[in-house]
Amino acid sequence: MRCPCNPSVNYKACCAKIHKNISKALTPEMLMRSRFSAFVLGNGLYLMKSWNTNTRPINEEADIVAWSKSVQWSHLEIIHAGEEVVEFIVHYAENGIKQTIHEKSLFKKENGHWTYLKAL
Repeated sequence: MRCPCNPSVNYKACCAKIHKNISKALTPEMLMRSRFSAFVLGNGLYLMKSWNTNTRPINEEADIVAWSKSVQWSHLEIIHAGEEVVEFIVHYAENGIKQTIHEKSLFKKENGHWTYLKAL
């Protein structure tokens, strides 16, 4: 299976490693890519684990997974990856209508590994 974050790479050689062990995400970009793959795969447990506890929604995992499975994911485009900020565009279709999410996200380390903190 190709990795959702980068179709030129096998999932097992890419995000699967991070989904099994979040500390393998050595940079904010790697965490962002693994989160995109988790959305595509409907991996709510990983999405919650990779979300900083200061901003993580409570009791919303099921809603996030339901939404992630209701859309048709196209691809992830990294615009810029810095020390703590990743700017990206996610391409997907919802109800047959092409959509994008263009975001700058802030990442912080928590318990020794990178986590998603918030959109800027």
